[in-house]
Amino acid sequence: MSIELAEKLEKLAIETRIPKSKLLDEAIEDLINKHAKKNGQ
Repeated sequence: MSIELAEKLEKLAIETRIPKSKLLDEAIEDLINKHAKKNGQ
């Protein structure tokens, strides 16, 4: 992960009071769903 991306994640976690692990779970789920739609799944 780039430093810039890590800093943005940290800032988002602080602002939303959502743990970084939960934010990463959501991001991964969104990515999987995005690719599933592209593949017609």
